[in-house]
Amino acid sequence: MRANLPPHTLRKLLSLALVALLCAPVVLTTKRVRVMVDGEVEQFRSSFADTVGDVLARRGVEISPADRVTPPPDAPLVDGMGIRVERAIAVRIEAQDGSAWDILTADRTVSGALQAAGLEGAEPVRPALRPLDDGAVIEVRLPMLVLVHVDGGLRSFTTTAATLGEALSRSDLTLGPDDLLEPALSTPVDRTVVARITRIANRTEVEEVVLPFEEVRRETDELLLGTTRVVSEGVEGLRRDTYEVRVVDGEDVERTLASSQVVREPEDRVVEVGTREPPPPPPPPPAPASGSEDRNWYRLAQCESGGNWSYDGTYDGGLQFHPDTWNRWKPAGYPAYAWQASADQQIAVGKRLHAVRGWSPWPSCARKLGLM
Repeated sequence: MRANLPPHTLRKLLSLALVALLCAPVVLTTKRVRVMVDGEVEQFRSSFADTVGDVLARRGVEISPADRVTPPPDAPLVDGMGIRVERAIAVRIEAQDGSAWDILTADRTVSGALQAAGLEGAEPVRPALRPLDDGAVIEVRLPMLVLVHVDGGLRSFTTTAATLGEALSRSDLTLGPDDLLEPALSTPVDRTVVARITRIANRTEVEEVVLPFEEVRRETDELLLGTTRVVSEGVEGLRRDTYEVRVVDGEDVERTLASSQVVREPEDRVVEVGTREPPPPPPPPPAPASGSEDRNWYRLAQCESGGNWSYDGTYDGGLQFHPDTWNRWKPAGYPAYAWQASADQQIAVGKRLHAVRGWSPWPSCARKLGLM
């Protein structure tokens, strides 16, 4: 059964249905949004904005190019979205060489401000203990070039150190305790610095010096005049000299004697020199009368030894017997050497040798005398 409604009631119902139909899309597109600007949070619903930028424009939030909006203005709006707006602040950056940069940045950190200025390699003079405020001034040190002449070459590096000493401490260059640096360690690094390191070293050297011995000659009548005898051989001494050597860039420039010590004294060479006069030689025996059978032997002795029957040398006596020859041909009881025998004894041995070998044992003089 269908109810019959009055005409005015039916019109009201149709109006309400139309309103509901028109309002339905609005309700479905409404989004909840939270906006934070400079730390102040505002929450609201938006039914007509499609992007983050639309929401900010409808809320009257003006954005400059340096401001930071998260998400970005062109991001589509999502129900429950949070929007963060960080206003840019003015920051001045001053370097040690007098240069300066004025920037606008939404980053409240020193590193962010330096990055915004393109100065990532700069080093702040002092750390920031709190976020940067508008109008903040940051003092920084820019990387500077340092050139160092050292070890025969040129080393270069960049540094943000305040002084040359600090720059060297940050590098792989080391200073020895005696090395010289020009300019000084306290030199400020506010522009390109050219330095020089002179390597200074000291070392100890020990040299051994041979001390020559002297020769001492002592006279003695135990030896014949003109003869000598070595009593003791000399011994060289030894001295150790210690030097302190100063080395500059690898070159010895100064050498100083620090100490000298004799570790062994030299010992003299002792030689005895004879002073005793030799006895006069015995007079030569008288030459035999002409025609004597021994005359040729005296002539031979005169040629061989000058007639010196006591000649003592490699060959002995007036007839110059070799010791082996003398011992082989001498009779028993004769002296051990020819120079110790008399002229008659030497002639007797000569005759025994001559009987077997003729005048061949005396070839040169025998020919000269016409005996061969």
